[in-house]
Amino acid sequence: MRKLIFLTTTLSLLLIAHTDSSSAKASTGTDLRQAYKPVAVMTNQGQTWMRARINNLAPTDQTRLVCVEAYRVGSKRQYHLGCTQLAFGAHLSGNWGVEFNAPVYWLKLAGTYRVVYNYQDAQGDWHNIKSMWLSNLDGRYRTW
Repeated sequence: MRKLIFLTTTLSLLLIAHTDSSSAKASTGTDLRQAYKPVAVMTNQGQTWMRARINNLAPTDQTRLVCVEAYRVGSKRQYHLGCTQLAFGAHLSGNWGVEFNAPVYWLKLAGTYRVVYNYQDAQGDWHNIKSMWLSNLDGRYRTW
């Protein structure tokens, strides 16, 4: 009886380990995609934000850290605009897409900025969030 329990436990652990490693290998960084090109919006307080909607195309719920960076065109200087944890429902569930704002009013130097969205997957790897069709869909913001 002990051998049977030991064998069953061992096989279960091996199956779980195989399932976890298979799902890790299946991650291509395309679970999250942008629904539309990010746009600048003005708040009631007169501050400008960059609004984006990110959709979860994975069949399971997930919470991901999403970060927003701005790159000044010409100098390529990078500005970190913040990170936020976003909770997504499974694809086509009630909350499979999340719309949120990132502050761009911190960008004080006159010029054009490319605004990029990235997320961290379950393995800790970072991925650029692309469009629904896997093309680049970075936002643009211009200061005067």
